[in-house]
Amino acid sequence: MARSLFPNKAFTTAALLFFLYKIIDYTADALDFVWSVKIATHEAFDFEDLDTEEFRLPEKCPALPPYESPPPPYENNN
Repeated sequence: MARSLFPNKAFTTAALLFFLYKIIDYTADALDFVWSVKIATHEAFDFEDLDTEEFRLPEKCPALPPYESPPPPYENNN
């Protein structure tokens, strides 16, 4: 007599539905988090326009010092 494949199909279907539920749940949580952060940052902060006369970047951020090459590797002086 042939073995029934129903238990295997039932277990596989249940496992797939469980993983699908988890994926959808995590996706919904991630979208909810992104949406809430987007709303919070949009309403809470007024971003400053960096290209204005009152706020000049070169004055606030000085230029980097000129590049200096690294010293030569250690050499044994006899």
